[in-house]
Amino acid sequence: MSHPIEVILEHLKQHPEIVVERSGDSIRVLPKSEKGFTVILSAQPDSLFIVYFEMWHSEFDRWEDAFQCFMWGLSNQCRLKVTKRGDTPYKWTAESSYTGTWEFVSATGVLNFAFWKTTTEYYLQNDWVRMTPKS
Repeated sequence: MSHPIEVILEHLKQHPEIVVERSGDSIRVLPKSEKGFTVILSAQPDSLFIVYFEMWHSEFDRWEDAFQCFMWGLSNQCRLKVTKRGDTPYKWTAESSYTGTWEFVSATGVLNFAFWKTTTEYYLQNDWVRMTPKS
C-alpha cells in the first residue's frame, strides 16, 4: 500500500484548484476564502491518523477512515460551527448534511473562563468537493 499522504495527493489531482501543502507526514488544504476552514491530516508514527478542521479534530486507527473524514471536510456536506465568547473561539462543532439536514457529528472545545462575555456562533464551510444529499 502507498503512503496515505501519497494516496491523498493522487486523489486531489482531480481537483487542481485545491491549494495543498505537504510537510513530512502531514497534508494541509487551505480554504478558498475566509468562509472556509483548513483541513489537515497528520499520520503519526504509531499508525494513528489525526484529521483537523481548524481546532476540531478526530483520531483514527484506520487510514481509510481518516481519508474519508479528510475528504468529507473538503466537501459541501460538512460544516464547522465555531462558538466564541467575546472575541475568543472556544468550541468547534463538526456537522454533516448527508440527507439535506444539518446534524451534529462531534465537538472539540477548550476552556474559556470569560463566562460573562456574550456567546456568538458562526459557520465555516468548504466546497472544494461538491456532493449531493442522499434522499
